[in-house]
Order: sequence, then structure tokens, then C-alpha cells
Amino acid sequence: MSAAVVAGFSAGLWSNIGSERVAAADKLVTALRPQASGSNETLDSDLEYALKRLIRGLASPRDSSRVGYSVALTELLVSLPGRTAEGTRAAPLLTLEGVLNLLLETTSGVQKGANATRTVSDERELQFARLFGIHAILRSGALLSSHSQASGHYSQLIRELYDLLDKRLWLTDSVTWIIVESVLALRDAYRRGECPWIAQALDAVISTTLTRSQPGKASKAAKPAFTETDLAIALAIEAALAVSNSLEVEATFHEYLGAHLPRPQAILSKPNVAKLTTVLSTVNPTDMEGARLHIVWHGLLSCAYDAGPNAKTSTSANARSDIFLLLVHAVVEGTLSQPTASMFQRHTGVLIMLYILSSDRIPAQQRLHVFSKAVDFARMLTMNLKRKDRIFNKLCHQIIAALSSIAKTSAATAYDMLSVATESPIGSIAFDITTHTKLVDGVLGSIEINQASQFLGKLKELLAHPLASSLLPAHERHVAPADAATMDEEDLSRNAKAIEHARRLALDHMGALVRKHVKPTLGNSDTGAQDMLATEAITICLALGFFKASSCDPPLSEDTQAAARQRFFGVLADIRPARPDADFVDPLEQALRALDRMEGGSDGELLAASTPGFAVHRQTAGKLLKRVQKSKTSEARAVETLVRAVTLALYDDPESAGQSIETLSQCVEGMFPKKSKRDALVVEEAEEEGEEAEPSTILLDLVIDLLQAPSAFLRSICESTFAAFANKLGVQGVQLLIDQLDPEGDVEGEEIDSDQASNSSDSDSASDGEEDEDEEDDEEGIEGVELSLLDEDVDLRDKVAKALASSGLAPRDGDSDADSSSGEEEVDDASMAKLDEQLAEIFRFKRDAKKGQKELERNEQYAKVRVLDLVATYCKTAGGKVPASLAVAILATAKPRKSVLPEATRKAVAILRIISNRSGILLGEQTAHQLLERVHSLARRPPTPEYAELCSLASIFVVSSACTSEITQLGEVFAASVKDYATRKTSQFPFSLIMTACRRSNAAMWQARQSLLDSSNAAVNAHRRLELLAAAQSLLASHRKETIKDAASRSSLSSDATSYLAASIAAIQTYVRDSLAAEGTINAAKLRDALKIGLQLARLSASVTVNAWSVADLQELLNDLASSDRFKNTKSLHTLAKQLLAIVSKSATPSASPAVPAGKKRAKTEDDSETPVKKASVKRKRVNGNA
Repeated sequence: MSAAVVAGFSAGLWSNIGSERVAAADKLVTALRPQASGSNETLDSDLEYALKRLIRGLASPRDSSRVGYSVALTELLVSLPGRTAEGTRAAPLLTLEGVLNLLLETTSGVQKGANATRTVSDERELQFARLFGIHAILRSGALLSSHSQASGHYSQLIRELYDLLDKRLWLTDSVTWIIVESVLALRDAYRRGECPWIAQALDAVISTTLTRSQPGKASKAAKPAFTETDLAIALAIEAALAVSNSLEVEATFHEYLGAHLPRPQAILSKPNVAKLTTVLSTVNPTDMEGARLHIVWHGLLSCAYDAGPNAKTSTSANARSDIFLLLVHAVVEGTLSQPTASMFQRHTGVLIMLYILSSDRIPAQQRLHVFSKAVDFARMLTMNLKRKDRIFNKLCHQIIAALSSIAKTSAATAYDMLSVATESPIGSIAFDITTHTKLVDGVLGSIEINQASQFLGKLKELLAHPLASSLLPAHERHVAPADAATMDEEDLSRNAKAIEHARRLALDHMGALVRKHVKPTLGNSDTGAQDMLATEAITICLALGFFKASSCDPPLSEDTQAAARQRFFGVLADIRPARPDADFVDPLEQALRALDRMEGGSDGELLAASTPGFAVHRQTAGKLLKRVQKSKTSEARAVETLVRAVTLALYDDPESAGQSIETLSQCVEGMFPKKSKRDALVVEEAEEEGEEAEPSTILLDLVIDLLQAPSAFLRSICESTFAAFANKLGVQGVQLLIDQLDPEGDVEGEEIDSDQASNSSDSDSASDGEEDEDEEDDEEGIEGVELSLLDEDVDLRDKVAKALASSGLAPRDGDSDADSSSGEEEVDDASMAKLDEQLAEIFRFKRDAKKGQKELERNEQYAKVRVLDLVATYCKTAGGKVPASLAVAILATAKPRKSVLPEATRKAVAILRIISNRSGILLGEQTAHQLLERVHSLARRPPTPEYAELCSLASIFVVSSACTSEITQLGEVFAASVKDYATRKTSQFPFSLIMTACRRSNAAMWQARQSLLDSSNAAVNAHRRLELLAAAQSLLASHRKETIKDAASRSSLSSDATSYLAASIAAIQTYVRDSLAAEGTINAAKLRDALKIGLQLARLSASVTVNAWSVADLQELLNDLASSDRFKNTKSLHTLAKQLLAIVSKSATPSASPAVPAGKKRAKTEDDSETPVKKASVKRKRVNGNA
């Protein structure tokens, strides 16, 4: 055996990468190819070895070895045609019969040997090996020779395949595909003049199928009489019989089909559609994936489009394609439109649609027919996409992509496709939103730019003459305008709604078309196609939305004209870049020129011209533009853009935009003053607290007002304008932003102190005696209850009282209960019905008022979100310092509440985290301690731990902005918060804020140092007491770091720090002493933390040579700890105590030896002893190890 053959079986054969498997197979076949011309036994043995090993490898489950060995076996059989043919001189194994027998014997599953065992998994691998081996033999073409035994071998392989088909259902699709492929290979070979035994082969397939379908011969699994598998094989046999002349076999085949189909002569015929629909709608329940389409659809598609005219059945190719589309309609509608359809049936319907729409063999117009005429696919998508089915949704999005590729063929195709999509009542853009797809955007985006103008022309035709346009859906084209005289009121209303709907859809399509094809570089694009498209869209929207268009038939309604104006501003927002270049041609300027040109033309009367004051405001806007254009600064360009935007808004809403023009006049007068007073604009003086308002503040106020409008166009203009002058914003402007974020500055949900809580509890207990009287009052009657519930709303209460009085139901003064009840009995049914109507109207009005109030609050919250965008822009351009008051306002906005949008909270948190690393400044008369009080009031009840962290950051930021004179007042604020946290049990003040202040705001917190110790002694529980002691130790450590200036100050403390260190040590000793009490509530964990704090204080006192410990008192305290019944067995406590005593003892007895110069060792004296030092070192190692 040659080494090259053995080396050919490399790891590449079972690699998971296809290219590596193919390369390894080629290498093996190349090594065996020279032996193909030889006849000696040595060369044949290499081939026998390779065949045996390849066939055995088909049963290997390792990686992709089964696929790799199958490819190698196929190529080997292809390269050895002479040795596998009949009548050649070769070893028995090298003939086709030998290879077939070896395959069947190796994969038979017969056990050999006394101890041979085979599991179910082994049986499955052997069945896979047989399947792949048969496929390799069939695909190699070794059977397509003309020798006599080829027909018998083919029949044997077909029987083996049917045997696998009956034994294992999970092999159905694979076996069917191999059978169909082999039959079609016979047809192709017969066309080439090969395979003369095709009649015998087809007869074997038909006879095996007949035997399998006979009663008593079927497999154990229950199957329908005629399945998709049978249909797929039948289609392949019909295609093979079309090229052969075997009438006997054809008669047998038609006899077989006659038992299942009405017309057996042609499977794809109109009489068979009903039966085929039933067969194709039956889904195999074993296909749990639901994401594969059966091979039968490949056969149906080939039968409909690939085959030529069938002379035997007189069926043309066009007729078969029409029948195929009819069959697709029936199957898809049955699987998708039925409410009781299963998940697998819905998957099948969508897979069929995806297969048809993605097939290039079907013309584009016929594929569009499948989408439009055959199936109401928009309705089916809307109905089925509401279900949470991942596979179904994924397939639907693939269908949308296929439709977009179809729309690329021509603008007419895309036009027709959108006509179909808008035929659903949900409409165009709503179709995308409802189905969570992008069909309309995808279709419009797939149109070529040179065809987009043609599509826009069709939309223009629809807007002007909707009844004459082909884009209007058929079901909405009820009557023609000429028949309006004979229409009743209902038909007129229905026709008007249809026209309104069609025009709205056309405007939506226009906006999406511009958004998809026009980049935001109007005037600077490489070609003029984008400019022409955008200009045409702007012109159409201007003509329809701003003028009384007389050329439209029927005339446009007010709602349609408002929609056209909205689409106009949307187009401007889409094509205008956020940061235009210097040479940029502003589309706003082009739109204003187009308005002036159209106003003097034949486009009709301007709608806004009849509004009082419109002409004056437009003239003022023109003067403002001329004045601003004289300046060449970036701020002037931004204001110029804002003036143009407000001027365009003036044509849409003259009243509100007119006020904006007046405000702009004041702003321009202050920002761009004229040298000559003769031509100065008349500007009203804006004063605030006796001072004139800053121009930037006036402009900011205008920007905030414009942000209230629900217009993306104005929002983008306002944001870009504010970014241009944000760095010049003064104190008034910053205060205006603060007022928008936190107008009142109050504390929502502020906690009350313990005294107030006790007083409130006393008042609650005192009011308990009044509950009985209240209960008696509640029994006065239904009318009295209703009126009492409405006391808060006086207007509503008065309306209800009048309604009750008009019906005689209201209780009068002096009437008894008996009189009232008798009065109720005298009210007739008519009065009661009238009363019901009045009350219903009253409460309906109240409900509408509540809805309006909620809508107003929602708009205010959205406005706050937009103001936060301005604040973010200001913080970016403000440089290194940000006003502390602005940070506090952002903190108030970041507090999660029901009345605040989550988007506003997220933006506020992001801004606060960004500016927390900067230093703060104070503006105006603000004081740092007032802002710090505001921060601490917000932190009294933090809704989330994240908000508590934000309060800590804001506290540090405010302290950084304070001057030296305010440090004492800041300490008072911290002291009050420490006291509240320690002494009030219900306090939710975050301790993290106190600890962070001790570390990062040491100067202010040092003023409140005594409150930490005093409050710890009065703490409500041991946990808070220990936390405050830890804060005191942290404050001492950070204070020492800040006071170190040189080497001399490193070993000393100030007098204040020394006394505070002694007080902290005493507090720790008191805490330990209290924990040793028999009735103490301090556990071992808290005591361990206290000893650790004592260790830190001991190390600090040792480093600064301050003897603040009493060794005798500490020794006595630790002895009590060692003898305590509660803690005597806690070794970790005793270890910490020994460490503490060692440090304190060492610092209490300093060495009297003289100082030794640096770099020299001290000489040993008689008092020195090595042993104690050694023992001490050993002991220290052990202690550290235990610790």
C-alpha cells in the first residue's frame, strides 16, 4: 500500500469547512488516479483499501466526516469509470456490483461476533451511511452506462431508498430529494443519448411506489394516501416520461395517479388544483423547525416554467404558469388566512411566498401578481405578525426584502406594489408600523434615482386627480365625479374618505421617497437628480399646502392641506444637514424664493394672506434677514437660519409665528445693533428685576417656545441655533434653563422630623374619636355621598346639584329622610332619563377635561426633554466650569417620578455624570449652602441607589463651587444631615453621601466633625452608630492627607485633629465596652468592624507620635473581651485585639536611643537582645498569618 494513499486520509476530510473537505478529497483522488490505468494486484489493493475506508467513514459522526467521505467516494467513482463498468478486467470489489454490495454489507446493521452489541445511535449512523453511500453512487454517474445490469442496480438502489423512507420519518425529505434527483438525472442522460434502459428504471420506481401504497404494504406509521413526497416523485416521473416513448410505463403511471388525482394525464392542471391544495396544505408534524420548504415546490415550479409545451396534454406553458399561480393562491390563503391554522401551517404559507417572490425563474410581474391579486398579503401579515413567533417574523422580513428587490425592476412595478400595499385599510406608513416591517420604505428605497422622478409624477397625479389615478385602490374607487349628482349622502361621505385616504398616502410616499433618495446635501450633490427630486417635492407641497389650489379635482380639504404643510417641513428636515458647510445652499432660502415666485404666479391665493397682521410680520421678517446678513459671524448665520424657519412657520401658523417674529426683533436689535438709529427697528424693552434682558436670553426664550411645537423641523433648527450661541449665554440665560427644569425648587416627598411625626401621630389619635360622627354623616343618602365626593371640584359639584334639583332629587334644607324618599318615588321615567343624560354629559365633560390636563402635562414633560438637550449642548460648550445651580436643577430632574418621562431621567443622569468631573461656579446671588441644602433635601428619600450616588456627586460638585467664607455654613448643612440620619429611625438619607463627603469634601465636612461623634452616641441603632464612627475615621485620614505639606508635617497633627483623634478613640472604646454588656445587641461582626476602625486609629496615632491611648485601659478592655461569654470563642476578635494592643504598646513606649544618620546602622548595645527580637518577629508572623 502506497504511503500517498494513506496520507490522503487527512484531517481535512472531516473538517467543518467545505473548502478544506474538497481539497482533501481532491488530494486523495489524485493519489489514486495513476492506479486507474494499471491492472496489477498491488495497484488494485490501494483502490480496494480506499473504497473500504471511505464506505466505513460514512458512518462516522465526527464533525463533518460523513459529508467529506461522501464527496471523496463520489469523485473516486467518477474518476474510475472503466473499473466500475461491466466486462472490464478488475478485482470483484472494483466493479459497480462490488461497490454496491460492500456498501449494503457494511451498513446492514447485522451483528458479527458473539459479544457484538449495537445501540440505537449506531443504527442511526449506519442508516445515514447507507443514504450517503447510495447518493454518492447515483451522483457519480456510474449507473448511466449502457451495460445490461445497470437497470437492475438502479432498481435495487431505489428499493433501498424506499426502505429507508418507510423506516425513518426524519429521513423523508432527504430520501425524497435523492429519488427525485436520480429520476431527473435519468431524463437528462436520455436526452444526451445515454441510458437506454430509462423505461425499465421508471417502471421500477413506479412499481415500488405502487407496492408501498397498497393496503397492507404500508409502513407502520400512519400516512395519508397521497403525500407531498409522492407528489414530488410523481412530478419527476412525469418530467422523465415526457422525453421517453414508453407507452406501457406511462399507462401504469396514469393508473397510479388516477387513484389520487381527477386528471392523471397532467398533474399541474386545473381539475387537480383542489386535490393538490389539500395535499400541499398538509404539514408534516415531525418538521418541528418549520423553516424548510418541501422539495415538491421545486418540482411544481419546474413543471410550470422550465418545461416546454406538452404535446400529449395540449397544455401550453402560459396555461401551466396560470394554474401554478392559482395553486399558490389557494395554498397560501388556506395556511395564513385561517384563524385555526397551526404554527407549522403558517410557516409553510410564508415559506411558499418567500420561495415564489425570490425565484428569478418567475417574471417580476407574475411575482407581483402573487403578492397582490392572489393573496391579500397585507391583511395576512397584520393578522399573523401580532403573534410572538420568532421564525415567522424572520421569514416575513425576508419576504419584505424580496419585494424590495422586485421593485428595482422599474418604477411602474414599485408603483403597482405600493398600490397593493395601500389597498389594506391600515394604509401605507401605518402598514410598516403595524406589521413591524419596512415594506414601504424598502420599496421606495429600491427605486433607482433616475426613476424616482417618474414615481413622484405619479404621486402628483394622484394628489391632483385621485379618481383618475391608477394608484387609488380599487375598493376605494367607488364612483366617478360625474355621478356625484345621483349619489346619496352616505356614498358621498364614503367617496370623500377614500379620496382623503389616497391623498394622505401619496404625501407619505412622497416624504419616504425624498428621505430615501435625497442626501442632506442639497445643492452640493454630484448629480442634479437628487436636487431635482427634492425641489419638485418641495414645490408640490408648497402648492398644495399653502395655496388654494384650483387645479385639484375634487378640491383639497383643510386636513389634507395641513398634512401637505406638515410633509413640507418634514422634507426640509430630511434634506437639511445638521452642520451645513460654508458653501451650503440652504433649502429654507430656496423654499422662501419659491413661495415668492408662486405667490405672484398662477398657483392660487395664499392661505395665510387673509390673516390680520400677516403682511406686517412678513415685512418685519424680511428686514430682519437683511440686517442679520450684514454680519459674517457663525452666530449671525444661525440666527439667519432661525429667521427663515420662523418665516416659513408664519405661512403655516400666522398667529403664533407672528409673536415669534416680534421676539426675534428684540433679539436681533440687541445682538446686531445698527450704527444708525434712523433705520432701527422698533423694539420693546424687556426688563427683568429692573435690568434689561440679555439678547441671548431673549433668543433662548424664543427657542424654548419653538421647541413646544410638535415639529421635527423647528426642533432641529432651534438646536443648531442654540449651539451657535450657547457659549455666550449669560446669567439670565442659565437661570432661564434652570427655571425650565426645576421651576419651583421644592422638595417632593420631603421627610418630616421625629417631633413632627410624634405631633402628627398625636393628632391622628385625637381624631379617632371623630370617626363615629363621620360614619353617621356618610349614611345620609346617595345624593349626599355624591355631593361630598365632589367637594374638591366646585364647578362639577354645582353642575351635578343643578341637574339633581331640576329632577327633584336634590335634598332641600329642612326636609326629613322620609320626605326625601317620598320625593324620589314621585319622579317619573322621563325625568329620570333626562337626569341620566344630564349627568352623563357632565361626567363626559369632566373626563375630557382630565384627558386634556394629562395631555398638557405630557407636553410639558416632552418640553423638559428638549430643554435637557439644550442643557447638554450648553455643558459641552461651557468649557471647564458649569454653574452649580444648573447641576442641582439637573439633579432634581433626574429623580425618577411618575410625572417624569423615563427619557428625561436618563438624559439628566447622563448630563450629571459628565459634568460631575468638572468644577462648579456660582452665578448671581446664589450661595453654595443653599444649593447644598437643596441637594440634601432631594437625598432625604432617594428612590434608587443610583440616585443616591448622583446626590453624592452633586454634593461634591456644589462644595467645589463654594468660597472659603461659606465653609462653616456648608458644615452646618452636613451636620444637620448627619443628625437626621443618626437620630431619626425612618430616615432614608444615604450614608454613602456622608462617607463620600468625608473623603472628597474634607474641608466642609471637617466643620461637621463633632456631629459625627455626637450623633453616633445618640444613634437609633448599633449599625448607624458604627457607620458614623467609620466616617469619623475616614474624615481623619483624608484630613491628614490634605494637611501634609512637607516631611515635617507628615509626623504631626494640628491641635484640632489631635483632640478629634482622642475623641474618636474614646468613642471606639465606648462602643467596644457597650458590646461586652450581657444585654448588648452588638454582634461579633459589628465588633470586628469596630476593632478594625480602632486599628486604623492606632496606626494613625503611631504615625504622628500622638499618645492618645491608655494602655492600661485598653488592656483591661481586652481582658474583658477575652473573658466575655459571648465572644471568648471568636478567634478573629482576639487576633485583632492583640494587634491593636501591640501597636498601642509600641507607640506608648518610644525608644530612647539617639538618632542615627541616614545610611548608617545603629551599633549594637548591651541592652540589645536577639532572642526577644526573634520571638517578636515570629510572633508577628503568626499573628499576621492568623489575620
